[in-house]
Amino acid sequence: MKYIFILLGIFALLNCKVEDSDEITIEIASEANEHFYVGKTKVKFGISANFKDENDFFDSEDIEETIFHVDMKDKNRDSTYPLVCRLWKDEDKELSLLCNISTKFNDNEFSINVITKSEYNSKNVTLSIYVSHLEIEQVEDELPFLYSSKKNIAITDQKTVPLEFKCDSYNEEPLFISKDNTFVHLENCHKEESNLLKCEIPRDNLDIIANKENSYDVYYLHEKTGYDYCSLVKAININYQNNKEDIYFSLVKLANNKVETNSYITFETNVKNMDKIKTTSFDLILQDEKKLECHFIKHDMSTPLLMSCYNGYNCVRNTKFQ
Repeated sequence: MKYIFILLGIFALLNCKVEDSDEITIEIASEANEHFYVGKTKVKFGISANFKDENDFFDSEDIEETIFHVDMKDKNRDSTYPLVCRLWKDEDKELSLLCNISTKFNDNEFSINVITKSEYNSKNVTLSIYVSHLEIEQVEDELPFLYSSKKNIAITDQKTVPLEFKCDSYNEEPLFISKDNTFVHLENCHKEESNLLKCEIPRDNLDIIANKENSYDVYYLHEKTGYDYCSLVKAININYQNNKEDIYFSLVKLANNKVETNSYITFETNVKNMDKIKTTSFDLILQDEKKLECHFIKHDMSTPLLMSCYNGYNCVRNTKFQ
């Protein structure tokens, strides 16, 4: 029996050695085209490392203090541009690399193929980066740079939904949560000294588009780049805890019976007594096994609930709806 205890002791020591290792290697590799817009003075971008810190080598509170110096080369490899980078760890233990371009650059197509080392709390960190297609477009203006962990929010009776992001740059650009062409504007956004951006969503605006369970991404609107995705802001999951009412409806009539291809068919329903709403899309299967992408929308209390469907087929004009 004593031999069993000895073996168990050895395995325990080996396990401690793995978890308390004094060094770690993180690989970031991408053959895909990584495209980023960057601002005029705060030239920042971020790449997911596809690496999970399962053994908690890094503490999320101080991981961003570790600095890496990385060289980025232009498409023709004629010039080298130094980057100052740091790691960020979200609440799911996934790592991302956040970089700042510290010099002016003339090209917009780059690659990174480098191994660099740094130190974290007296531990050695090796960063191996291979990004073959990196496209960076600089605009003559400032752009937001936000990042945050996944959020799980339970809706009960609150009037607003607070949101918080880490923020390196924010210049009062309009921010939105979005899914399936539905959008809600984030209001009362303000920066705090602790590098945080705090916003809120009015509950009345959220109720118009929300289902019982929802997952949203965050976008910003800018006159130079248009409507762009905040790739380092992880999913915002919003779920309603109270029971929503089941509504049974029937189609009353076509609101427009002459429909061109690549336009919308709209049906009036029998439902009138409900608040404004716009749902996410769902598939409506036709008799000929084709399908339409539809959503429900109600503009105000005086108009009926509508079902609007996108027509991508020439043959829909001959289809009977029952």
